Amino acid sequence: MVVNFVELLCTAGLPAITTAVLAQHDLSPATYYAYLGLYILGYVADDSIMVAIAVVALGNRKLTEAAGRRLELRAGLSWWRWASCCCRARSGRCTPRARGSVLRGACCG
Repeated sequence: MVVNFVELLCTAGLPAITTAVLAQHDLSPATYYAYLGLYILGYVADDSIMVAIAVVALGNRKLTEAAGRRLELRAGLSWWRWASCCCRARSGRCTPRARGSVLRGACCG
């Protein structure tokens, strides 16, 4: 929950604050877009560094066939849980437990 809140602030809050601050300073269009481009460059650079670290970290470890099968099983079970939750939500039979689950935002809202 805390991670989702922080991610929301970074994804929606910071761009809104940045553009509002830039708009308040009565900048020329070229300067405004230069600052906006600098912000976007920093935002993309941060994400690129995180992806590069993940790729290097996960690239050093090979997935065995057994681990791959377990991963496929977990993904399949997660998909079936999500699909059944959506079906129950559409039919009005979404249980309180399902509404309180991680899938709440996806379909049981």
